[in-house]
Formats: sequence, C-alpha cells, structure tokens
Amino acid sequence: MLALLVAGMLAQPLAAQSLLDCRIEGKAAQLSLTLEGGVLTYRYGPQAAPDLVLTRPVEEVTYQPWPGVGATIWEQVTLTNKGVDYSVFDFVERAVQGDEVRLARGAGVDVSRGGQPLARLDCAGTPEADFSAIGEALIAKGYCHAPDGWHLGAGGWFCQ
Repeated sequence: MLALLVAGMLAQPLAAQSLLDCRIEGKAAQLSLTLEGGVLTYRYGPQAAPDLVLTRPVEEVTYQPWPGVGATIWEQVTLTNKGVDYSVFDFVERAVQGDEVRLARGAGVDVSRGGQPLARLDCAGTPEADFSAIGEALIAKGYCHAPDGWHLGAGGWFCQ
C-alpha cells in the first residue's frame, strides 16, 4: 500500500516554484519568476493577462548568485528576448547602527538592450525572493559554478 502511495505521489507533476511575485511600484503590473521542471518563466504585466511571458530552460539564462562578500546580499537572473535583457534581481542590505542591525529588502527588474538601460522597475513593499533553486536546477542538469559563471562539469555550487 505504501509503495502505491509513493508511486502515485511521484507520478504527480511538480507544481511551479515561485521565486518572486510582486507588484511593481506605481503600476498595476505584477512581476513573477517561477521554476518548474528546470524551466524558468518570467511574467510581467497584469496578473490575469501578462504583457510579456518568457519561458527558458535554466541552462539558457544567466544566474548570478551572491558572491559572498559585502554588506548587501544579492542575486540576479537574466533572460534575453529579441536582444533585450530582463535582469530580475533581489537584495537584502544590512546596515549596522550601534547595536542595531537594520535590513532593507528589495527586488525588481532592470531592462536593457546592448548594455544600455531602458527601464528599472522596482517591486512595491518588501518582497521575499530566493533564486537559489535556479542554481540547484543547473546542478541537477550537470552544471557547476565558477567565478566566470556556470559550466558543464562536476562540483555543484563550486566547480572542482
């Protein structure tokens, strides 16, 4: 009986994992990033009918995890569409004042073409985001991370 239950659970499709979901400051637009089965989906615009939906296998995006230094913990993932880069970011900035530690949290998307900025859209409020599942999906596909990006090879988060 237990084997049938486990087999049934394994046969169920995995639900999309939400990496970021926020309203854009000053706009009636949502920004969302989801991961499902090694495929990343970017959505921007009204929630019911987004203006732009980009779907890419994780190996076709650029994921930059936090390098581990500095007062600001950040990460970024970039999807390209017709020469336009959509760089979704999140950060937690730590500020120490005396004995008090303050955290500022933010996320959004920078849009550029050929390195020239076109727009920066910030999430309203203090959005929660975590893109580390992208790294885990890359590792599951045989990639490892090095200072110059992700490469096929053994090692996982750090190429050996």
